[in-house]
Amino acid sequence: MHAKYALLALIGTAFGRVVVKRDVQTILTALSNVNSATETLDTEVKAFDGSAGAISTLNADSAAVLSSINTGTTNVQATTPISDNDALQVASATETLINTLNTTIDDLIAKKPTFVSSGQSATVLSQLQQQRTASNSFSSAIVSKTPSDLSSIAQSLTAQIAAEFQTGINAFS
Repeated sequence: MHAKYALLALIGTAFGRVVVKRDVQTILTALSNVNSATETLDTEVKAFDGSAGAISTLNADSAAVLSSINTGTTNVQATTPISDNDALQVASATETLINTLNTTIDDLIAKKPTFVSSGQSATVLSQLQQQRTASNSFSSAIVSKTPSDLSSIAQSLTAQIAAEFQTGINAFS
């Protein structure tokens, strides 16, 4: 009879716990979603012709990037710290995102004359600033889940993202 009560107490304790995600997949998915949204934005940047339709599409894609960053931040904050091996996977995914971001910022800068002539350069600047702010939070969330012995590497990678955003912001300021 005592075993029955002990089992019930154990089950009750298990159901009473707050569930916290502990998996690298949450972080990898967040990075992948931001990367995909950024790739979509880059496609529209390269095709941007200044028309009203292109402006609308570009603004929607930029909002999707911001949303994916914010969602990623929330999801990453809900996880627990990752292992050293997991951190290597995250570093690889972060490098992929850095490359995509570099390409997108370069393409934005190349299209600056079209943004200026269509009256959209201030909008681009504002969007870059918003994305940079959100990206800083996203980066901080990821770094906080990284093992302390690898945090300097994580911070170095996130610094590259911040620097790339700053390059775009400087170009449109």
